[in-house]
Amino acid sequence: MGVCCVKSQGCDDCLRSQAIMHSTRIENVKKLYKFGKTIGHGSFGEVRTAVRKGCPRLTVAIKSISKEIIKGQINLLRTEVESLLTVDHPNIIRLYNVYEDGNSIHLILEYCKGGDLFTKITQQGHLSECEARRLMKKMLMSVAHLHSNNIVHRDLKPQHFLFENPDDLSELKLIDFGLSHKFVKYADQMHSSVGTLYYTAPEVLSGSYSNKCDLWSLGVILYAMLSGDLPFYGSISCIMKNINSGIFSMDGEIWSKVSQNAKDLIRGLICKDENQRLNAEDALKQPWFEMIPKESPKFDKCLLNSLKEYRKSNLFQKEAMNILAKHLPEKEIWTLKNAFLSLDAEGIGSIAAENLTRRLSSIENDLSKPEAAEITIAIDRRNSGRIFYSDFLAAALFTSKIYEEQFIEIAFKFFDTEQNGYLTRDNFEQTLMNLGKDINLDEHQELTKIFKNSNEKITFQEFRNMLLSPIYKE
Repeated sequence: MGVCCVKSQGCDDCLRSQAIMHSTRIENVKKLYKFGKTIGHGSFGEVRTAVRKGCPRLTVAIKSISKEIIKGQINLLRTEVESLLTVDHPNIIRLYNVYEDGNSIHLILEYCKGGDLFTKITQQGHLSECEARRLMKKMLMSVAHLHSNNIVHRDLKPQHFLFENPDDLSELKLIDFGLSHKFVKYADQMHSSVGTLYYTAPEVLSGSYSNKCDLWSLGVILYAMLSGDLPFYGSISCIMKNINSGIFSMDGEIWSKVSQNAKDLIRGLICKDENQRLNAEDALKQPWFEMIPKESPKFDKCLLNSLKEYRKSNLFQKEAMNILAKHLPEKEIWTLKNAFLSLDAEGIGSIAAENLTRRLSSIENDLSKPEAAEITIAIDRRNSGRIFYSDFLAAALFTSKIYEEQFIEIAFKFFDTEQNGYLTRDNFEQTLMNLGKDINLDEHQELTKIFKNSNEKITFQEFRNMLLSPIYKE
């Protein structure tokens, strides 16, 4: 990853030399966004709503962190940014961009306006078993995705799960990676007491723990959702003593109405012995979740055509579609998201490449297995043997045009870092680098050729035509 700087004069030249993040753009973020109300405080600073100038319908959350406040803690912030750049899951908050100016670092995040899970529990007293089951599955899938990427959150609690909107069936998003930790090896242990005590695993209190600490926390959250209470309470010393004992109660009238399968799952998560505690993938296979109807992936003609055309797209189109897909609201991609999740056999937020190849070749009579494999290879942007969420969406959306055209403009402005009204190869590549992508020589040469064919500048109309060109060809 590289530091991406825009052309500037005077004071901005001074800011460039003061950059403290590995991958940021140094510029006045207020030139790009109009700030709104304060909606909270994250691990390191204030969070406010904002709208992108020129795109008033796109509201984001901007987490602004004072450089003065985080002196000596820059590694924690780098961890948060790098974690969010690594993950890609429908139940994890999206990081759109990172900016840095003289005083602050600004994380441009997805805005969730539905409130947090803690508020929902306190307002309702407790949740129905059906609703708790639906939400816990989403929480486990988000954590399974983190762990599959060698990341442990370490600070899971109801306040860190936000609803995208106030609707009853709103998507749930995991936030706040300020305390997350990336494992170099799966069995590595961590040695710092962090997180909120009520949800803290006993091994965290003793100072040596692994990613299983997240599963304990989810067990406590499930307990709270079903009962409106906490398994461990009292004074700080009393809570710590009870957590270390691992003993809690599920007696009383409210628990008499909770199924045995739900109680078994809680016991499997709030288990003192780390080695006996369920991991995220095993927890998702528990009988309690069998009551959630399983959906078969729906591959209509429009989706199949989009996937076929995507394999013919160039690097510019693929990257632009990926950014567009990340900015689409839930309502625009609901069907595609469900198709993705239904193909995710392990529940870890990515699809095994062979599973997608097998599925494509089985539903399309005139599509051979080698052709299906070609499509899968085109979508596997990381060459990892797995298909990630945004890459699947980008391919599925390539010719479908189920989204409003305003999102094409949003994607264009995302790359137009200098607000010139056109894109250059340099700012296109720098934007990708800012998001953690390494540009290899072949990709650099491909982009050079694409921009050369457009006289080194791609206007909005050309950008629009490039994204919609498969439609025009038909």
